[in-house]
Amino acid sequence: MKRIWVNLLSLMLLCAWPAIATEPVYSYQPAWVTIEGTLHSISGTTAEGIRYSFPAILLDRPITVRSASGESASQPTEQGISLVQLVLNDRMAVEFTRLKGMRVRVVGTFSHGSREQHRTRLLLTPTSIVRLKESGEPEVGW
Repeated sequence: MKRIWVNLLSLMLLCAWPAIATEPVYSYQPAWVTIEGTLHSISGTTAEGIRYSFPAILLDRPITVRSASGESASQPTEQGISLVQLVLNDRMAVEFTRLKGMRVRVVGTFSHGSREQHRTRLLLTPTSIVRLKESGEPEVGW
């Protein structure tokens, strides 16, 4: 009987391992997060023909974001997220413009995109954007 439970547990872990191993899990605000990716300005057109553009980070790998206090309508679990819209204050807008197209490390907080002007399911309000070297280490002296 013990062997059956060990085999069953091993099978469950084996089936779940790809999801666990490949997608980092983060929490919504107030938790602080650090992510890496490339900054882009994404453009598009609404169904009404109105053009828009928004600042975003294309992540190095997909992520999952969930509420630390359990699932809620305002903070649903989002999986497989690769593109995140940035919510920039004036200082971060300057950094975004300077570093657009570059690989960066961003520190900030996640919230859920739920309004019409939100173009992605997740929003990130950054407090720090730092350019990364090819080695993945932060640039100094910028």
